[in-house]
Amino acid sequence: MKIFGIGLTKTGINSLVEALNLTGFKLVRFPSVDQLETMDQFDGCADLPAIVLYRKLDLAFPGSKFILTIRDKEKWLESVTKHFKRRPPSTLNDWAKANRIKVFGSLYPSRADFSQVYDDWHSEIAEYFSDRPQDLLELNIADAEDGAVTWQKLAAFLDVDTPKGPFPHRNAKPGKTEVIDAVIPYCRQGDWDSLLYVVRALSENFVDLGRLWVVGDKPEWASSELRHIEHIVKWEPDCRLRNSNYCKSMFMAGMHPEISEEFLYLADDHYILVPRTAQEIRDTAFVQGDLAKVSQVNRKSDRRLWQKLLWNTADRLLDLGYSAWNYETHTPKMVNRTKLVSCLAFFGYGDGNLMWQTAYFNRMPSNAGIRAHVSGRSPLKAGFYQEVEENELIEKSDAAIYLNHGGPGETKAVQKYIEKRFSTPSRFEKQVRRPVKA
Repeated sequence: MKIFGIGLTKTGINSLVEALNLTGFKLVRFPSVDQLETMDQFDGCADLPAIVLYRKLDLAFPGSKFILTIRDKEKWLESVTKHFKRRPPSTLNDWAKANRIKVFGSLYPSRADFSQVYDDWHSEIAEYFSDRPQDLLELNIADAEDGAVTWQKLAAFLDVDTPKGPFPHRNAKPGKTEVIDAVIPYCRQGDWDSLLYVVRALSENFVDLGRLWVVGDKPEWASSELRHIEHIVKWEPDCRLRNSNYCKSMFMAGMHPEISEEFLYLADDHYILVPRTAQEIRDTAFVQGDLAKVSQVNRKSDRRLWQKLLWNTADRLLDLGYSAWNYETHTPKMVNRTKLVSCLAFFGYGDGNLMWQTAYFNRMPSNAGIRAHVSGRSPLKAGFYQEVEENELIEKSDAAIYLNHGGPGETKAVQKYIEKRFSTPSRFEKQVRRPVKA
């Protein structure tokens, strides 16, 4: 007998699989193509592929049992909308994208789309099993108040003994598991206040956020919730001097005893677009490439001062026996205070010739064994450094988990997109601003 969970996403599938495993059945959640082709090695599966293929699975394995996890529609709509926001298309492989489209009709379903899918799916399942009620169990795990009753229904349906202990509830929604401060070096410049929207994005989407610290200028709109480390900075046209200011700002943060030992670093143009935990940020490394593999000819042909600072940092790393990956990726990063101070003290920074991120993450690798994403090519990051068409702007940003802009890429269209996406004020603002007009 095979068992297949055919409830929609966010109806308690994780809990169902855990419960079936406790009952003695070996189920796989969201099986791969290979696992589906070797289903004889498992007792069943659940999640999107099972939903898409339930008719074929029924024919392939006669006598199978099907479990339709259900929940209150309004609660489901709220939950699945948030879930899809947490899992934009850039986080999905081709198999997952194909299954999402087959079930929900789009990679970006609206609330109305979800509502229609909910109604159509339950009607389809009711009709398909109308003459086989003994093969289908409807189980409301998410809304159930009495886990013992849920256990009894499941055990009776499968004709097994009821396991001891409470019914498992496994919620895939990221919850606050750590208290991590965030640090932003900041120099007030220009007419458009990008920091305001960086802070709103951080407040909305960094799940483990503790306190927020700004090193440098204090924003006029800041409430008492925003911690400030006074540091005289100015926007230097010379990137060597500007880089020296950044190193000093980070050193001050590293020396501050009230900042959490590990903190999130981001600049005033780094936006977190979807809910992320500290661990998810640790597990998503970005690099620009291996500087050790760049030839001297290519080095000499690039006369940009910023690039020369990068070569200087790479040479110092390589001379000391370290790797020389380029970590200047314009993405948020987790940093250890003690290691940061040690790194800056080891290399020195007073002349501004050190690119601190590349020096730190090569000397103090915190994501060893993690496959790094190439920043300029990864769909996880929407980076805008030249003007782009509005449709490309929206498509890349809606699919990504991070956004960054700079130079000619900070267009009115980019600003408008960011303002609209993060129009809700955060606790770090001392007054409520008017919402942006659509």
